[in-house]
Amino acid sequence: MAMEKQFMISDTHSRTITAVGFHPVRREIVAGFEDGIMKWWEQDTGKLMLTSCEHKGWLTDFQYWAEHKTLLSCANDGLIIAWGSGGNVLDRIKLNYPIYVMCLNLRRQQIICGLNGSVQLFSLDPQKHSGHLIDQRRPHITRHHHDIVPCIICHESRVYTAG
Repeated sequence: MAMEKQFMISDTHSRTITAVGFHPVRREIVAGFEDGIMKWWEQDTGKLMLTSCEHKGWLTDFQYWAEHKTLLSCANDGLIIAWGSGGNVLDRIKLNYPIYVMCLNLRRQQIICGLNGSVQLFSLDPQKHSGHLIDQRRPHITRHHHDIVPCIICHESRVYTAG
């Protein structure tokens, strides 16, 4: 199967793109910029559908939680935002420190966040018993890294990190 260029979005924003994601329910490509702006483009035409400014720092990652049709965005402002299928904000989770990468471990119902010098694992809480989609009360924290953790991947029951 060969790859083929479908379209190119050249006029994106005046600031640097710092994260790219995809929202399958909305069928939109999402880009995050260093000034906190998020832009959503239709995947088939490249038409700009939505611009939002919920973050106050560099957007660093997007994760799609298929079971709940929720897109999660994070930034170095210490905020994780949950976006619904209508492009609306479902939840704002303040961690109070920059988040450089996120990974969902659906087998264990966890979200894993790469931070500066540590990795934190939080339980997912879709019923919001803790008040948010992520239960911040008892994170599991590992401090095996001495710098920013920009890479996390989950495979089956294992979590791999790089920094």
